[in-house]
Amino acid sequence: MDLVERLKSLEPGFLPEEIFGEIARLVVTPTIVLVPVLTDISGKAKVLLTKRDSSAKYYPGMYNLPGTVLLSTDKSLDFAIDRLINKELSGLEIGNAPIFVANIFERIDRGMELSLIYKLDLKNEPINYELFDTTDLPENIVKTDMARIENVVESISMVHRLN
Repeated sequence: MDLVERLKSLEPGFLPEEIFGEIARLVVTPTIVLVPVLTDISGKAKVLLTKRDSSAKYYPGMYNLPGTVLLSTDKSLDFAIDRLINKELSGLEIGNAPIFVANIFERIDRGMELSLIYKLDLKNEPINYELFDTTDLPENIVKTDMARIENVVESISMVHRLN
């Protein structure tokens, strides 16, 4: 079976890992990344990071922000955000709806990525997740997530200055 026929045989949505990896190497992958934060009254923020499985193909055992590739089966950006929250952040009490903060176009390990960055307000300190002071992040954080966090911290600072 040639490549085009193989691709025609795939259902829209999640791709087999080996096919996704090769396609991601060739094209720009659109993603949504959430920066879940708990902000105190002074504007100081803590960020929720998840730890990747030690067997993950990319960034094994490292801390990262919740994110997902946009799928052709996502009916809207809100649908993709809800899918991400249900998959990676279930059980969290979320404050306001996610707020778009920035987009970042960069090279990551699997290829070029265009990430839509959203701030996600947490209502309270989560029980089953780790929060980190944004000025004291773990050393084993995925380095590309630093700019994502900085964008959200800057947006919090700007809002706090205006109030």
